Amino acid sequence: MKSFISYSILLVTLIVAPVSAQAQYISDNLIVYIHSGPSTQFRIIGSLNAGSPVTVKQQDNEANFTQIQDTRGRIGWVETKFVSDEPPALTLLPELRQELAQTKQTLTETEQSHNQVLLDRDHTIEQQSNEIKQLLEQQTLLTQDIEALKLKNETLQTRLDNQSETVQMQWLIRGAAVLGAGVFLGLVIPFLPRRKKKDPNWV
Repeated sequence: MKSFISYSILLVTLIVAPVSAQAQYISDNLIVYIHSGPSTQFRIIGSLNAGSPVTVKQQDNEANFTQIQDTRGRIGWVETKFVSDEPPALTLLPELRQELAQTKQTLTETEQSHNQVLLDRDHTIEQQSNEIKQLLEQQTLLTQDIEALKLKNETLQTRLDNQSETVQMQWLIRGAAVLGAGVFLGLVIPFLPRRKKKDPNWV
């Protein structure tokens, strides 16, 4: 009997393939039981919750059991299908929620920043439109002032031309009058009676 037990232990030892210790996880199952040997026939020595980190010691490929050591130092066997290289979704959920919250916050801040940029742009466009409108109104007023000045200048130029013609006419009239007076005097003076000189010998 002892020989049979020893042979069985030796056989199990040969079947079980040692693997290098590495960190893995209990996959998404609510509770995984730890057995004292590579089978459900071995007694249960504890349990693990989904997402519990474990260190793999060795694997029994025929029994589909893996020997693990948990963070409490317990060493036992669990079904290989419950051991995964990746953290289960259950443990990733808080991290994913945090990332989602951060992403939403980033999107909100980006949207707010974008909206602020749009508001600033619209404000700038409105301000520039008002400035352009004011400039156009000023241009219109300046154009009207220029036209008024041109008209006034033309009026003044016309008056100046008329005054110049009037002055020229006055000078011509005065010149003609002076010339006429000169001619008249030139013609009349010779015919005026002259006063006779007194004879010094006349008493």
